[in-house]
Amino acid sequence: MSALWYHLGSASKHTVYKAEAVELTLGLHLLMTCTCQLRHMTIIGTDSQAAICALNNQQPHSAHYILDHIHTATKEWRPRIWKVIKLQVHWLPGHINFALNKQADALAKEVAQELFSLPSDLPLYLKKGPLPHSIPEICHIDLTATRVLWKRHWKKSLHFSAIHALNKMLPSKNFLRLVKHLDQRHSALITQLHMSHLPLNQHLFCTCKAESLTCPHCLSLTIEMVKYYLFEYPQYWYKRHVHFLWLLKCRAESLSFILNDPSALTHLIRYIDTTKHFQDTHQPAPAQPHLQWLTSPQLTCAHQTS
Repeated sequence: MSALWYHLGSASKHTVYKAEAVELTLGLHLLMTCTCQLRHMTIIGTDSQAAICALNNQQPHSAHYILDHIHTATKEWRPRIWKVIKLQVHWLPGHINFALNKQADALAKEVAQELFSLPSDLPLYLKKGPLPHSIPEICHIDLTATRVLWKRHWKKSLHFSAIHALNKMLPSKNFLRLVKHLDQRHSALITQLHMSHLPLNQHLFCTCKAESLTCPHCLSLTIEMVKYYLFEYPQYWYKRHVHFLWLLKCRAESLSFILNDPSALTHLIRYIDTTKHFQDTHQPAPAQPHLQWLTSPQLTCAHQTS
């Protein structure tokens, strides 16, 4: 017997790391059939560095039970050797012109056809039936399916067209890193600027909170929207020149750059704070009357002197 075949299963249920660990057990089991012929150092080659590193890892992790079978096989193999033979596991690059690699690839193609060695030739733990499915691989498959379903629903959202026009990758981890160091008020404002969900007349008119779409501070029929607030608002022209045009030059005319580039975020925050256009949007709710009476020094003094 010069080779062993075992079909582990679908790639959607098992990881490559698990397959490499099973291969090591098959190799050790194969060596046990020819221990009487071994006289020198014995080397097992594998192209999985993760499997080699895991041999010395005693902490519980994925497919750890297979590594237990590897250690058990080495303990059973030692008493059968003719002399003291040193067993080593070496890393072997996979895609090189090596005869044993080509032979292993040919055997792998045969195993892909769901070919098995005789059950009597396999290790004991492989005779008991299929191995349990890999939890990390199942979680990865479920996460991929969830992301596909989420993208399908996201494209049907009312905010998709506005956000997709500014940044095709939103929402993403890059945006979370962009607003990571901002406080709650500023991060909410940046998100609302992307969604056009701000107290500007374009949005307020759609929610029946304003009588007109146009800007109340100019006589033109210009719609008050995000782009108008950032680039065209007449009463903010000096603040816009100081915080955008003078520092960012021609890039200050790009709405996508202003909202998505980390280098422009500081200037955008300063412009918003300077204009005070949304100052009352995120103000905390006023305290209740009885709490004001307890916390106001004037009312407390008046109560004590009365």
